[in-house]
Amino acid sequence: MLDMILSQAVNGLVLGFLYVLIAIGLSIIFGMLGIVNFAHGAFFAIGAYLAMP
Repeated sequence: MLDMILSQAVNGLVLGFLYVLIAIGLSIIFGMLGIVNFAHGAFFAIGAYLAMP
């Protein structure tokens, strides 16, 4: 039971870090260019698709 809780906590932290990295990238691009670049979401989706076994 403890190993399942630890596994879920680690999975949540990893997913949270990925969301933070995407948000930081979007905020940097929006701050510099003044427009929202939707390629971040596309690259995240491609990476998630390629990471699936």
